[in-house]
Amino acid sequence: MSTSPDPHAAQLVLFSGGRDSTLVAASLMLQGIPVHLFNVTSGHPGTALFQLRVDELRGRFGDLVREVAVEDISGSLRSIALANLEDDILTHRKNLILLGDKLAMYVHAVDYCRRNDITVMNDGIARYQQDLAEQRDVARVFFENFTASYGMTGYSPIYEYASSEDLVKYRLMQLGLTTKSLEENAMFGDSFSSPSDDVVLAYLKEKEPLAREIVEFLAGRHLPAAALHGC
Repeated sequence: MSTSPDPHAAQLVLFSGGRDSTLVAASLMLQGIPVHLFNVTSGHPGTALFQLRVDELRGRFGDLVREVAVEDISGSLRSIALANLEDDILTHRKNLILLGDKLAMYVHAVDYCRRNDITVMNDGIARYQQDLAEQRDVARVFFENFTASYGMTGYSPIYEYASSEDLVKYRLMQLGLTTKSLEENAMFGDSFSSPSDDVVLAYLKEKEPLAREIVEFLAGRHLPAAALHGC
């Protein structure tokens, strides 16, 4: 989108409770921008640590934490990343479940923004974690374009700024926020090797049509049975 965001309008933050997404939320609220903290679960038991982070931000920024949403994306994750897992691994020679999980998160975040008239979505992706497929620059560009196709602006405010984990920690410390990462441990985290940019983009492009079908389904539009493949 070419126009600048309304400085008084609430923005969405893809929020895990980790350091990076916390810094994104705090950076927006320091500018007086209210935020919706959008957290997802994939069906496994959650953690009380996330709520501690929310309470911490509310204590620091008050009503600028406009809403906290926690959505179960396990069904979308299954359709996108698990239903054809064996074929995906044979095709791409990598386990890309967490990349599929990120795409499922965006599907539900787009739906949430549509329902709440939010036009700006912020991601805590950071360059220092580019060994992870979902944190790679090629993934950042794809997700920003995916968001833009629904009339929204996608930002990754700390992608270049957060050059190291230590810098993120110092910024949180300067705000009086804990430097601990208060997020769920990913079930499949640290369990596979890093893919190339070409593999990341090929996987996302392959899954994109299904992701868009799920967006339309969540919006209440009728879909043919074929769109529910894997559900």
